[in-house]
Amino acid sequence: LTNLVLGNKVASIGDYGFENCAKLTTLSIPDQVTNIGSFAFYGCSSIVDVFLGKNLLQLSSTAFENCNSLLQINADPNNATFMSEDGVLFNHNQTTLVKVPEGRNGSFVIPGGVTSIGDGAFYFCSQLTNVLIPDGVTNIGTAAFIDSCII
Repeated sequence: LTNLVLGNKVASIGDYGFENCAKLTTLSIPDQVTNIGSFAFYGCSSIVDVFLGKNLLQLSSTAFENCNSLLQINADPNNATFMSEDGVLFNHNQTTLVKVPEGRNGSFVIPGGVTSIGDGAFYFCSQLTNVLIPDGVTNIGTAAFIDSCII
């Protein structure tokens, strides 16, 4: 499975739905999907790009765990829950950093308007060498930096 095309009636992707689909490279979540469960794409080690549709409301913090080639998570500009900047996922008003793709490397500077780092936001980001957390951050979520070995 290298490309995933979901039918028009799929509204939710459950826990472990596509676990270990190691050949999947690009993922586009259609607009009708509103929920992606825990570990839905766990171990999909070849995914490079993810696009989230405009109606996605809930995304588990572990949905893309152990996807170590992932470089971009982009949300539809009309999504009222999520937004992305430079391939990094935030809540819509960009106050919470939701997920940094695990394949990112080098340094990462959290934007100044962010006040919260979400649960598991840096899961398995072991290729990052430096993260700058601005003074405005007042909350770091559960397991935000687990297995990232950057701090």
